[in-house]
Amino acid sequence: MHHSSSEHFTDSISDGPHLGHFVRPGAQAIAVGVLPGFTLPGLRRFLALFLRYTTWLIPVYGTETSALPAEIQFLLWEKTDGRIGLALPLVHEDRRAFLRGDGDSVSLVIENAFLPAPAADDYLGLFLAEGDDPISLTRWAVRQVAARIQTFALRDTKQVPKFYDLFGWCTWDAFYGEVSSEKVFAGLDSWQAAGIPVPWLILDDGWQETEAGRMKSFGAFAHKFPGGLAPLIARAKREYGIRHFAAWHAQQGHWNGVDPDTEIGRRYTTVTSNNVDPRSYNAETHQKSTVRHLVEPSLAPALYTEWHRHLREQGVDMVKVDNQSSMDMFCAGVLPTSATQAAYQRALQSASAAEFSGELLQCMSHGSDVFFNLGPQASAMRNSFDFQPRMPERQQRHIAVNAANALLHHTVIWPDWDMFQSTHPSAGLHAAARAISGGPIYVSDKPGEHDTALLRKLCLPDGTILRCAEPALPTADLVFTDCYTEPVPLKLHNRNGSTGVLGLFHCFYQPDAPRDIEGSFRVSDIAGLDPAVTDYALYFHQADRAVRTPRDTAHAFTLPDH
Repeated sequence: MHHSSSEHFTDSISDGPHLGHFVRPGAQAIAVGVLPGFTLPGLRRFLALFLRYTTWLIPVYGTETSALPAEIQFLLWEKTDGRIGLALPLVHEDRRAFLRGDGDSVSLVIENAFLPAPAADDYLGLFLAEGDDPISLTRWAVRQVAARIQTFALRDTKQVPKFYDLFGWCTWDAFYGEVSSEKVFAGLDSWQAAGIPVPWLILDDGWQETEAGRMKSFGAFAHKFPGGLAPLIARAKREYGIRHFAAWHAQQGHWNGVDPDTEIGRRYTTVTSNNVDPRSYNAETHQKSTVRHLVEPSLAPALYTEWHRHLREQGVDMVKVDNQSSMDMFCAGVLPTSATQAAYQRALQSASAAEFSGELLQCMSHGSDVFFNLGPQASAMRNSFDFQPRMPERQQRHIAVNAANALLHHTVIWPDWDMFQSTHPSAGLHAAARAISGGPIYVSDKPGEHDTALLRKLCLPDGTILRCAEPALPTADLVFTDCYTEPVPLKLHNRNGSTGVLGLFHCFYQPDAPRDIEGSFRVSDIAGLDPAVTDYALYFHQADRAVRTPRDTAHAFTLPDH
């Protein structure tokens, strides 16, 4: 990436094949909120991860700068000389930066609302790098940024969350917001009858006492959960073998925050915003504004400490925290977004560490102001938009998006590829993806609707899972290929010790003319194997067949459409 003026480029770092430098936008760019004029000379093809509907990263691929979207948080591109370029916009000095395509060039956009001007020489807006391999370059670049700005911690310094090794059930797609104690027990009875142990349970949205999307108390709806959560959790652990009970909540209390006219709202002063929800999916709702009430950032530590202590006393072992990258909607016109997010992240992670030993699942949290605040206690994050069982066009895309997002996310957290349903038409696709993902395996089956044969391939009789050792990533040859819109198989690689794992997926979506797709693989597609070993044994899971092969021999295959 080049800029019309080199005066912004500083602090060059060189390490083997990697070269990088930070960009200081300068006082004028900070004042106007944009530094234009970046170009991508020699561009062959790119992968950009951009933030959509404020909460989820979505990959976009192309060969022309004009195809780049707005709000890019991560950009990789291949040059005609074979070198790889990388651009990582930063969150620094309470300012969030992102890239956007501007015709034949790229601009760096800088948040500056409600913020005092920093010393221009102190503010870093972007890290640029180049190298030979997209995956090793990404890891190296994030490591350099982490060492420099020191607001987040790398994944290789963090423990794998305990719940990642347990098979789980989430109530969301089973009941959505109509969950209750009675329905949870019906689900647990169903699992017992199926003979599948479920040691990890997520009680998802629908349990909290709320009104108009605002939290009224730390407690549960009395008509749904008589006596609160404590009786439910105690019985679930005593009679159904639940070892890890998770409770869902939104970062801000609920979807629209905290009700100010309640005991909690009076004790924790709120800030009010009123703006259009940019996540809206249609024109009618997009015209509607929503009043939101956010507890003042200075009170977030006390709020989370009291809240999580209350949940722990009820028997909760961990929390899944949603709606995180919607913080801009709570701050619009009243607070600086990134500074508020940073304060909330510190408070959330500290409270979860104290009350739940750090067992925290971040969700709807793909904004870079979350990513750059994922400290030592933040080790698990949802890696993609929701599994959406009623949308056929989202099934193959779900796998492709997870693969692309993991390129960035795996540097800082253990990616979670979300739940699925074992009887869904695409259940085999999802199950295979979760099996190789290196993340947790959990489902949202309705009571009585379980594919026990499929599930027994994923979990052991004691409820633990056969989890791969690392986060799954696309093979290096496919980083710049959109396997959802191109008839090319997606290849995911992982490993367990010295054993490599390769997953081959049909993610090409063509509903009007479904077709089989062809490809090939080599053992050498699996990164991290011992280069001194040249002879391997391959085991093909679906064919139940083993063969012996040299490391670099190509194996052709055909994948049927789902």
